[in-house]
Amino acid sequence: MVLFMKMSLPLFLQPIGLLVVEQCRIQMELYTELPNAFSITFANDFEKRHYFGCQTQKQAEDWISCLKSCSYEHQRTMLKELQEQLLKRTGRDPLSAFSAIKWGVYKPNLNLSERISRLANLHLQ
Repeated sequence: MVLFMKMSLPLFLQPIGLLVVEQCRIQMELYTELPNAFSITFANDFEKRHYFGCQTQKQAEDWISCLKSCSYEHQRTMLKELQEQLLKRTGRDPLSAFSAIKWGVYKPNLNLSERISRLANLHLQ
């Protein structure tokens, strides 16, 4: 997931940066100058934290929950759990019919942009 950063003033319409929110730790920060703060720390750089402040504790908790649930790792874990539950209940793998190889999306000789294009075309059909 990509998080675009903007200045809070209305004059700044363009993003000033972005964070790819993957392979990171998102947590509440109790001992900062910012009230109701949380931080994002990336796996490849635990020394550097990105701090965010909210108006209320609830807003900070909502941001944390949303950011954690949007990550690829979380979505993949949820998919695997649901797949296992359905397999136990029905005795069939619910995703076997949607294999990337079967649909021609995954081909080792294709680069990433070609794979994404094929996925987009499948979705539009």
